[in-house]
Amino acid sequence: MTVAGVQSRGPPRRGFPTGLRYNPHLLIPIRKTDPTMFMEFAMEYWYLFVMLTAILLLLAFDPGGRTAGGATKISAAQLPQIQARKSAVLVDIRSNAEFNKGHIEQSLNLPLDSLDSNLKKLNKYRGKPVILVCQSGMRAGKAAGILKKNQFKELYVLDGGVASWSKENLPLIRG
Repeated sequence: MTVAGVQSRGPPRRGFPTGLRYNPHLLIPIRKTDPTMFMEFAMEYWYLFVMLTAILLLLAFDPGGRTAGGATKISAAQLPQIQARKSAVLVDIRSNAEFNKGHIEQSLNLPLDSLDSNLKKLNKYRGKPVILVCQSGMRAGKAAGILKKNQFKELYVLDGGVASWSKENLPLIRG
């Protein structure tokens, strides 16, 4: 059946334009894709492609994901378990003043700005897992990078730092 010179595929249906091929199961038109349609779409909505690329790069490189400076991030609830099960050493890298305001029990205070000079104090713990703690988790990632370069193998960072520890109402030692 031809309508205005266009060959229709299949029987004409009431309410459907003729001249197009239809998927017989879904009754939607089947269109040929033109390779230039993608380019036109990409040029029209370039900002969507920029955002998609940025998101994919962030996911690929995991800047805030499960690792920080080569260390595994752990939650405040996981810290006591890892400390007990693996006999891990807890290192607080905040300044002495921050440490004295409140710190996690059994933590050593080795401030980040003097960590390089204090590596000798940590050498005796080289074979043990080391858990790094700071106020928010940012400085601990930097400290993990320093320790990783100095052949410390098993490193953990408290995700959210002492702030997340306090938020979970876990005990802090003053002084």
